[in-house]
Amino acid sequence: VFVPQIMEFAIQFRKHRPEVPLIWGGWHSSIYSDYFIREPVVDIVVKWEGEATLSHLVDHFTQDIPLEEINGIIFKRGDNVIETPNRKWIANLDTLGLDFECIDNYESYVVTFPNGERLFQSYQSSRGCPYNCSFCYNNRNSLVGGRVKCRVKSVDKVLNEIDTIKSYVEF
Repeated sequence: VFVPQIMEFAIQFRKHRPEVPLIWGGWHSSIYSDYFIREPVVDIVVKWEGEATLSHLVDHFTQDIPLEEINGIIFKRGDNVIETPNRKWIANLDTLGLDFECIDNYESYVVTFPNGERLFQSYQSSRGCPYNCSFCYNNRNSLVGGRVKCRVKSVDKVLNEIDTIKSYVEF
């Protein structure tokens, strides 16, 4: 959403830490991966769902796993742009964790409205969409090998994650 601001941040970051590879992800990067990978400050683009891909990228940087062996990325090698096969969609969203142990400031994820109502900024209980609107990001997912059905977490998983959020943040 704030692509120009993020690009400017990346440019400034690169000036101070040129040795650190910059990895881009999210739906903007997935849809416009050809654009982003051509930016001088972008080293790797993670396409579509990046949970497993990011884990494999950590392996690349810590164990010298070749980038060519990691599905779901586009990267540069010299003047060449290399795209690996897409990673399969996560079929069972219940396998995704909700790890609050790595967050230092939970309050930064809470919006407080003028009337005092507090709202947790982001929680994801589903991915995809049952509809097929031509203008929508979810329709663009079909570029990865077919239409992606709407996938949802189980009711028990959602309730447990909401309880976890409530144990960290007061509402």
